[in-house]
Amino acid sequence: MRDDGSEVFVATGGQLAVDLTGWPSDEWGGVSFKSSNPSVLKLSPNATETIVSRPVATFQALSAGVARVDASSRDGSYTFQLRVDVGSAGP
Repeated sequence: MRDDGSEVFVATGGQLAVDLTGWPSDEWGGVSFKSSNPSVLKLSPNATETIVSRPVATFQALSAGVARVDASSRDGSYTFQLRVDVGSAGP
């Protein structure tokens, strides 16, 4: 996902990849990712690439609800925010 300020739907049990490689490469070092509601959407530490190499993180959709993904560069000059609705994929 590359669209700041967007809203996305992820089915419970699914994954969401956040790719910020569109940021200038000199900002990649020290990028931090977090979920506002880890009981709904949890950052997968094993699926987060080395931030120095690429600012990409994967989140696991654990349970129905709403969460926000926030990311920022080390100095805060670049930020990213995404609303994530987690729910059932169908009947």
